[in-house]
Amino acid sequence: MRYTILLLILCVSGQLTTVTAQTNTASLLQNKRFQFSPAIVYPLTGKSRNVAGSGYFLQLRSDTLSLYLPYFGKSFSSFSNAFTKGGAFDETHIKNFTYTLQQNVKSSTINIAIQQGDVAKIIMTIYANGTADVSLQSNSRQPIRYFGQIGAVPIKRKLK
Repeated sequence: MRYTILLLILCVSGQLTTVTAQTNTASLLQNKRFQFSPAIVYPLTGKSRNVAGSGYFLQLRSDTLSLYLPYFGKSFSSFSNAFTKGGAFDETHIKNFTYTLQQNVKSSTINIAIQQGDVAKIIMTIYANGTADVSLQSNSRQPIRYFGQIGAVPIKRKLK
């Protein structure tokens, strides 16, 4: 009897945690205020790479998009910013973009079309547990895909 009650409590608490995570993720997406932190990079050619904890991010703050994501692949233009930015997508304070959110039961899809810079299109598939799959298409480089975690935008604290 004791074990049955314990098992029941564990199952209910696990379901509550899942519901809370789903609600939190949905809220972040609807408010257009979240940060994606990649853990694995999947280049179009070559091996996948682990980049967890490297400080890379894609951040959306309502009307401003900023990204600093690693890039491994070919550039189609010798005048690309790929050489000056060390093989990373480094775009900050992008304001000229469109954001489309489609929500389903198990996942949400975000399409971001950018009218400036090296990045042309970002497609994000966000799952209920907060993991995300991000595809990035560039104007001058091969496409690349990232897998990682969605979370709240970190609060910057001022030092006294």
